[in-house]
Amino acid sequence: MQSLRMPVRLRWTQINAVRGTSNLLLLGCMAGCSSTRSTVYGYDVANDSTWIVRKDVLGGWYAPSGHLLWGTREGVLFASRASATALKPEGEPIAVLDGVEFGTFSFSTQGELLYAALSSNASNRQLVWVKRSGELSEVDSTWRAHFEYPALSPDGRSLAVSIMGVGAEMWLRSADGSRRQLAQSRQLQWRPFWEADGHSLLFTGSTVSDTLSDSLNATELLRADVATQGTLQTVMRANTGVYEGETTPDGEWLVYRSDELKNGANILARRLRGDTSRVEVSTTTANEVQLALSPDGKRLAFASNESGQHEVYVMEFPSLRGRVKVSSGGALEPRWSRNSRELFFISGGALKSAIISPSPISVGAVRTLFPIKGFVRARNRAEYDVHADGQRFLMIKEAPSAIVAPAVLIQGWFDMLQARVP
Repeated sequence: MQSLRMPVRLRWTQINAVRGTSNLLLLGCMAGCSSTRSTVYGYDVANDSTWIVRKDVLGGWYAPSGHLLWGTREGVLFASRASATALKPEGEPIAVLDGVEFGTFSFSTQGELLYAALSSNASNRQLVWVKRSGELSEVDSTWRAHFEYPALSPDGRSLAVSIMGVGAEMWLRSADGSRRQLAQSRQLQWRPFWEADGHSLLFTGSTVSDTLSDSLNATELLRADVATQGTLQTVMRANTGVYEGETTPDGEWLVYRSDELKNGANILARRLRGDTSRVEVSTTTANEVQLALSPDGKRLAFASNESGQHEVYVMEFPSLRGRVKVSSGGALEPRWSRNSRELFFISGGALKSAIISPSPISVGAVRTLFPIKGFVRARNRAEYDVHADGQRFLMIKEAPSAIVAPAVLIQGWFDMLQARVP
């Protein structure tokens, strides 16, 4: 099978051949390889040329009725007229369908449309405190949103959290209960990490570029002073994106996750001063995600699937010696207590903890704290954080589940499109 001659190396998440032509494809490339939004490109196989069809969308399709279709995170399907030989939207887009679950949209050549109705109530999530006993209380009863990736300041008095929409906005909540958006210069701001000074926030940020080659640098690690909200500082870029990062308390090291070395996820490290050459945290071919530096900067925890399923590992840092497996039976989302001696992770449907003894690293008995059913989970970055007192956890509670929405079949879909978008 012959490979396509793509002009740059990106992570393509969707490839749709345009019916009626043998040369044109629609390609969906996730900005930062995230589920927030993507840019849809047209690709001419014969001429090896690429152009942007639509930004800030989720998926792109071309219908034989002469329409370009794309979705949004909010479940709205848009359409515009477009020629199959040009693949460029013509005229203003029109919303033609609402309530479509992303990833479930498909249509036949005869014009039947099949999709799953949107059943998510993510915009009604809550930030909550959960004690070790499982007792729950709200952080702010007046605040509901599509929260992702909460992070507590070192003293536990402030929090940062991403709120998802068309993009992802970074929001801060202070000890006095006030809340504000951090900055508006990036369309994607998420996976925050508070640096040791309690004033600086490190997070993943990106914009959607106008050219395909620029998309290589679309995702980067940014630093912001939360007090001044000054200009964002770019800490680093990676050729294929950088998806989470943390710094040691002395400011010497940055540990981050990228796809630079292999096809899978890799955890890498580099000094922020002097010799900034990258260092591989692991030389295995496994996927490594959800890094967590201990607050004293001396140990690194992460999840790796080298055993066939994700488990949590710990090693000394920066020496990278003494690698020890902490969990068994599958585990994700490691987070440290402020004393750097207790490691929390999610395994077997519950939040668990283990005492980690240093030099050499050894793992004490693993204890089960409380079930995590009903709380937000993720495979890319921990969806909770540990308070400075070590006795409670900042978590995201899912909104009450709606009735499971049915699959929807619409016949004569192309005729409907012609009527709505003539």
